[in-house]
Amino acid sequence: MRFFRGLIERFSMPALVCLVCGVVTGCSVFREDGRHVNLIAGHYLALAEEAVAAPPVIEVAAPAGALGKARKLEELKPQDLQPIALFDVLAIALRHSDVIRNNAQFLSPGNQILTAPQAVPSVFDPAIADDSVNNGVRGTAAATSDFDPRFSTSLIWSKDELVQNNLFLSGGLAPGNVLVEDGAQFRSRLDQSLLTGGNVALVQEWNYASNNQPNRLFTSAYSGSLGAEFRQPLLAGAGRDFTSVAGPLDRGNKGPYAVDQGLVIARINRKINELDFEREV
Repeated sequence: MRFFRGLIERFSMPALVCLVCGVVTGCSVFREDGRHVNLIAGHYLALAEEAVAAPPVIEVAAPAGALGKARKLEELKPQDLQPIALFDVLAIALRHSDVIRNNAQFLSPGNQILTAPQAVPSVFDPAIADDSVNNGVRGTAAATSDFDPRFSTSLIWSKDELVQNNLFLSGGLAPGNVLVEDGAQFRSRLDQSLLTGGNVALVQEWNYASNNQPNRLFTSAYSGSLGAEFRQPLLAGAGRDFTSVAGPLDRGNKGPYAVDQGLVIARINRKINELDFEREV
C-alpha cells in the first residue's frame, strides 16, 4: 500500500499541471491567428463594409414650378389661405359623403348602417321622396302625372258558328244550316284631366260585322263614330282648391287603400323631407 501511495503522489502533480495547461490554452495550438473562423459572419461583414464605403444615391424629382417652393419643417409661417363659407364646407362634405353618419356610431352595436340601412339618412332621400309613387307618400312627379293626357285603346275580335233551327229567325238560312258570323270592335280614347276637376275626352269607335245570311246585300259591313266628351262636376270634387289638394276625381287605378294626394300635399311632403335632411346634416 505504501508503494502505490508513493507512486500516485509522484505522478499526480505533473499530470495535474498538464491538465491545467491544456484547459487554458484550448485548441489554440492548431490556429495561427488565435480566432474562430466564421464564413457566414464574414460574408455579412463584407456587405456592411461595402454599404458604408459607398452609400446608395437616391434621386428625388424636383417639384413642379406650379407648386411653388418646397416647404420645410422649420418654416412655420402660415401660407396663403383660401376663404370659404360654411355653406361651401357643408356642400363639399356632402358631395364626398353620400350617407350621413353620426359621430361615434361606426363601431356601436346599434349602428343603423348594419341593423337598418334603409333608415339611414342619405343625400338621395329628398329625390327618392319626390319621385315616390307609393300610396300616401306620393311625390310631386306622381301628383303632376294626374294631369298628363291618357291614351287607351282596345281591339276585340269574335267568331261565331251556330246551327239554325228556325227559318224566320235565321235571316234566310234553311233549318240545319250553319250561321257563320265574324265581328270586330276597335275603340280608342284620349282623356285630359283639368285643374277645375273636369275632364275632356276624344273617343273613336269602329265596328265590323260579317255573316253568311243570304238576304243581306253585302256579307260584311263597317260602322264608325268619332265623338268628344266634356265632364265637369258642379258640387263634390269641383274647383281648383279641391283638385290641388286631393287630385282629380277621375284618376284611375286608385286602389282600395289609396289616399288622395294632390300637388299641395305632395309639395308639403317634399318640404318635410328637405327639413328632415337639413336636421340630419
